[in-house]
Amino acid sequence: MTIERAICKFIFTILLLFSSHLIFAQQMPVKHFKVKNNTMYIVLSRDLSTASVDSFIQKYNLSDIGLMRFMEKGKDDSLTLMGWDIDRSKSDLFVITKPLEEAKDLIKDDCRIFSPVPTPEDWRVVGGNKIIYGQNDFKDDFSFKREGDIVYFKLKDYLSARRVRLA
Repeated sequence: MTIERAICKFIFTILLLFSSHLIFAQQMPVKHFKVKNNTMYIVLSRDLSTASVDSFIQKYNLSDIGLMRFMEKGKDDSLTLMGWDIDRSKSDLFVITKPLEEAKDLIKDDCRIFSPVPTPEDWRVVGGNKIIYGQNDFKDDFSFKREGDIVYFKLKDYLSARRVRLA
């Protein structure tokens, strides 16, 4: 009876070890967003639920890149049009990357604003010159930065200014 009991304990121990190994071998769903070496990385498990993907999108404000459509239907056209690369080589993960653009050189002359501005008729003009040229001179400081229709620049000594217009 003791040999049978020892064999039962041994088999039970082996089964317990094997089942615990299976439980710990299952991976948790992967949802990562990080920026490293000027590259954005999105790493997602292929088997994520819609709610889990939606919470990930809301957490990292990724609603405009088409990530939900990609995860649900496998359509990556929105992602690729926005410059994202999709690595599908791993069987259980999607690795989606996008390099960050470098800041343009803001000191070069071709980035300076220099444009002729016609003067109004009621201005007193010396020498018959009807055109005023304006140039922003950012000495000892960074120049301005243009992004589409928006111009960023540093306004010194006018911290309480409410409205600034560039011409």
